[in-house]
Amino acid sequence: MSKTLVFDLLAQMNYPHDKLEGLWIMDANKVAAINDDDFAVAERNGDVVQKVPPATGRIDANTLYVTDLGNP
Repeated sequence: MSKTLVFDLLAQMNYPHDKLEGLWIMDANKVAAINDDDFAVAERNGDVVQKVPPATGRIDANTLYVTDLGNP
């Protein structure tokens, strides 16, 4: 089996989250990805804190990203 990169979520959509929760192949041209927001909480120095990705500066929330591979 071989693999071919068809879309780079980080580079092409500036994906601001630390990890991916799911990937959905919608059809031959559309792919969707959803982030893992960890209930918008994180751990810092033993404390539970609000999860705010530095790239956005906003409280983390589930976001569905959809791309058309024929027109990214």
